[in-house]
Amino acid sequence: MLYYGEKIIITIRVIMTINLPIELLETAQMKETEMPREIAIILYQKKRICWEKAAQLSRMTNDEFYQQFYIFLLRF
Repeated sequence: MLYYGEKIIITIRVIMTINLPIELLETAQMKETEMPREIAIILYQKKRICWEKAAQLSRMTNDEFYQQFYIFLLRF
């Protein structure tokens, strides 16, 4: 538990923070919110994470992730 002024901050679990230069997102023509989905799709495609974890990482339901994964596959 961390005390900051009059606020109490409790960390439930550790989350990794990745700092990316804004130029990377601009070059990739991506929004900040799209990056977790892209990472999840690639990790799932490489069999590094399961379907459920990929959906969780991308902040989607399993059905939403399935739709996005299918759209991703159609791009190639």
